[in-house]
Amino acid sequence: MMHDNPSNCSRLSGRRPVELRGYALAEGLDVDVKVSDLSYDGCQIRSEHEFGIGDRFELRIIGRGGIDAEVRWVADECAGLRFDPKNQDANPQL
Repeated sequence: MMHDNPSNCSRLSGRRPVELRGYALAEGLDVDVKVSDLSYDGCQIRSEHEFGIGDRFELRIIGRGGIDAEVRWVADECAGLRFDPKNQDANPQL
């Protein structure tokens, strides 16, 4: 699996630890994920699905709404996402 993250499943700058359940949704993709940290610009997810750098999908957090995201790095069962706020729900609560 490709790695582009300097540390194993952790990124510190401005992210808050959380434990949220959600889904990665795209055409042909409906995958359970766990969001393990969160910032205004992105988050880290854990999943058994093997994401690739550059993958794009809607991240839907149960009870919070959804936002488009792109995978920026992967390591083991973790992936770092960058959000695309131009295409988010009208009232997201991420």
